[in-house]
Amino acid sequence: MAWAAGTTQHRFKASADEVFDALVAVLRDGVSMQPHGLRTKIKLLSENRGLRRIQAKAGASAFSWGENISISVSEMDDGSSLAMLDSRLKMGSNLLAGGRHELNFQAVLEAAQQRLAR
Repeated sequence: MAWAAGTTQHRFKASADEVFDALVAVLRDGVSMQPHGLRTKIKLLSENRGLRRIQAKAGASAFSWGENISISVSEMDDGSSLAMLDSRLKMGSNLLAGGRHELNFQAVLEAAQQRLAR
């Protein structure tokens, strides 16, 4: 059975505002991924720039009912930033959704990193 929740964090060599803007931009466009060969998108639901918090969702697939993702971005003392991602499956127990959190985290973080590199 898949875990109903997952958490990760990633440090960026960019300011919190730059990282927040990059995350919002890539999620607004929709981050595409293909877990198990099936295409799904992670999309922006809401953003709060003052708190640097983002709500997103991953759509349902043949292996999952989908997932809700919360992201917060904090400024670090050295000018870098820390993005914390928390994910919860929409259906608490799912035999086939194993590893989905990590795949979604990786897709979002890689898309944001590419956006920042422009």
